[in-house]
Amino acid sequence: MQCDATHMTLEDSNIEFTKTDMTQDADALALAKSFGFMQAPVVIVRDAEGAIVDKWSGFRPEKIAQYV
Repeated sequence: MQCDATHMTLEDSNIEFTKTDMTQDADALALAKSFGFMQAPVVIVRDAEGAIVDKWSGFRPEKIAQYV
């Protein structure tokens, strides 16, 4: 449910994103775990060069709003 809410909020905000299923992508799951996240969704914000500038887990509409 939180994944769907995050996906819809990103789409409604016209924020470009890539969706990855961590149940199908072991590298994505390992990355999420390396940050200490234990719940999905995991959102990773990168700058133009690909560096991570923010990250969180769970449905966080206030965080998404920062990037609109």
